[in-house]
Amino acid sequence: FFFSSRRRHTRYGTVTGVQTCALPICCEACRQALVEFLRGRHGTVQKLNEAWGTEFLDWSQVAALTTDQVRRRELGGTGFPSNLRPYGEVLEFVDGQFAHAVGQIASEVQREARGVPVGLTGIQAPLAFGGHDYARLLPSISLVEPYDTGGALALVRCLRPTAECY
Repeated sequence: FFFSSRRRHTRYGTVTGVQTCALPICCEACRQALVEFLRGRHGTVQKLNEAWGTEFLDWSQVAALTTDQVRRRELGGTGFPSNLRPYGEVLEFVDGQFAHAVGQIASEVQREARGVPVGLTGIQAPLAFGGHDYARLLPSISLVEPYDTGGALALVRCLRPTAECY
């Protein structure tokens, strides 16, 4: 899911009026939300460029680097990556947007169907490439079914002991 103040998007289909997006930062509303996130973190485009190792001239040029761009830039040689911050910050933004959208949808469902467990099933363990940020997702849901790999079930029970966990 990718959420902006004007539209909510998902690349998985329409859910309770949520619009679809095919790519992580797929439209101008999503790009603007990312820019505001980065502006709040870095202040100026010059400081963003220093942190990311980029050469954007102004905020209108700022765009998320794709996984392939980061891989080529950071893993194209034989050495270790030197700067994965652009990738990490975009993932942090997307995680926040997803958690916000899930929270809004869960709130709507709970308002209409009080007492009915609301949550996510089949969620991935937190990983570098994919997975979910449990600390952001779990506060707004009352039911969760993580894949039982990498200690995911124990992590859910630790972060949200009152959730129905399967």
